[in-house]
Amino acid sequence: MKYIVIGFPKCGTSTLAKYFEYNDVKCIDFKRKHQFVGKIIETNKSNNQKLFSGKLEKYEAVSQLDYMTINEQILPQITDISLMISQYPDAIFVLNIRNVNDWIKSTKKQPVLDDHSKHDPDFSYFDTFVKYIKKSKSFSSSKTNEELVTDLFNNHIKNIKELFKDISERLVIVDLDNLCIDTINKKMNLFKLKEFPYRNKTI
Repeated sequence: MKYIVIGFPKCGTSTLAKYFEYNDVKCIDFKRKHQFVGKIIETNKSNNQKLFSGKLEKYEAVSQLDYMTINEQILPQITDISLMISQYPDAIFVLNIRNVNDWIKSTKKQPVLDDHSKHDPDFSYFDTFVKYIKKSKSFSSSKTNEELVTDLFNNHIKNIKELFKDISERLVIVDLDNLCIDTINKKMNLFKLKEFPYRNKTI
């Protein structure tokens, strides 16, 4: 795997998938034909295999790692980053970010999958992040759900920057609110595009 996107969903993951595609980089988004990236990663980890082995080996980039449903929340970009860095020493990691308040609004509008891989209009990405936080054994807080999810988002960015402080050349930050295609192209070593494509313009 050459490029690994480690931000959260609703932060331009489809746009990044399109960016890689236009640069002739074979990319998988969060699934292919009901094969979910997050589930494959979890299985590979359980079997003591490299995280992107098996069905993911044919891809050069992955634009969304997580598997978020009503009953199951898998976030490898939180739990498995250190392992990815060690297993894929030549990979470039892409931290996709945006204004946290706009991101929260977007997560509330996006329904997630139920147990039958169909979208449930009554359960949003925001709800899955709340469930993910509250199922933690150490969870104890009087904060609102919005505050909890905001903290998760901001802490993830902080943790990633800290983790890559000594290997900063392996981290590319893509800020949807402040895109600079020339800088991103240079860090990715991909030069076919002069502006970002918008596959699903993030709302």
